[in-house]
Amino acid sequence: MADSAVRHLLEIVLKFKNDPTGIEKADQNLKQFLNNLQAVGKQMVAVGAAITAALGLMTKAATNYASQLDATSKRTGLAVDELAKLGYAAEMEHANLQKLEMSFRYFTRTINQAKNGTGQAADEFARLGIQIRNQEVSYGLWATCGWKRCAPCRIWATAQRLQQPQ
Repeated sequence: MADSAVRHLLEIVLKFKNDPTGIEKADQNLKQFLNNLQAVGKQMVAVGAAITAALGLMTKAATNYASQLDATSKRTGLAVDELAKLGYAAEMEHANLQKLEMSFRYFTRTINQAKNGTGQAADEFARLGIQIRNQEVSYGLWATCGWKRCAPCRIWATAQRLQQPQ
């Protein structure tokens, strides 16, 4: 490549050896070309920096989300992969992981009240034929409770719809 550039330069010099204005024009054109090339190089550096910054932000966001999933998993006892699925479903229902965790707490308290025969949920669960026998609550219960306002039920139903083939 360097040989080709030298050859072209020699051709230009020989072509304009008797015409000094031609060499000056060629020199100006070459300088303008190099300036343009330098400007393109600066733009490429700026683009590279922007891409690097974007990748850094995406990595930070992914790390933060993974940390949030891990912490929520430890507090709720749910597996991280299940939380990730439910978190995505929560976003489809215009919620987020914090709201999902709050819903789990509320729902757990409601189930405990129903188990003890107290609270508004006890009557509703009895009407639906749902009996709470121990602390273990299956996800299937959430999908069948029938409460339209119950966030865990809406989120679980959304997660089930998302897993079904289109």
